[in-house]
Amino acid sequence: MDRMEEMINEPAQRNSVCVFTNLTASEKEMLKECWRSVVGQLIVDDQKVEDFGKLLLLWLLDNVPNAKKPFKKFDANVTKASLTKNPVFLNHCRMVGMYLGQMVELLDKPVELEMLTHQVAINHLSMKPSVGTAYFDPFQEKFPRFMSETLQKPLDDPLIKAWDKFLMVLTGKVKKSEKMIAKSQKCAMC
Repeated sequence: MDRMEEMINEPAQRNSVCVFTNLTASEKEMLKECWRSVVGQLIVDDQKVEDFGKLLLLWLLDNVPNAKKPFKKFDANVTKASLTKNPVFLNHCRMVGMYLGQMVELLDKPVELEMLTHQVAINHLSMKPSVGTAYFDPFQEKFPRFMSETLQKPLDDPLIKAWDKFLMVLTGKVKKSEKMIAKSQKCAMC
């Protein structure tokens, strides 16, 4: 382990906060246990991963303003029944579930988690239209409610708060990447 990784990695104390995720070791463990109980092991049950992604995306389309706008590979304005039969939508559901699962599994590997969140951010920011903070901020704001409803826990439950912090890792990376891209485009125009 190199010095950078040692500095980023969370100390063994259960209540210390990881510099990269802002999560404690106990919150990370709660998230992992929750993910495994809701979705199972990623490799073992691909259908549960897709089902979770479908649940999240359908909820997102119903509850987050402008969520339907950036989807160009499938029509997000059709009925839920039509969407859930669309292979492109279902593939996107699988990808969402897979990336979330990978992020959860990498909570104790902040360098790898940072690389994955960077990849996800760049993928979204490279879309036409770009899917950046204008979409991620409202999603971040509403995500705790989704998890509260899904897990049937109150919004102030420690697990729901941990999920909120978890998503902030991704939205924070989107914000940083968006600023970096804007800055590089500005420099390219000089």
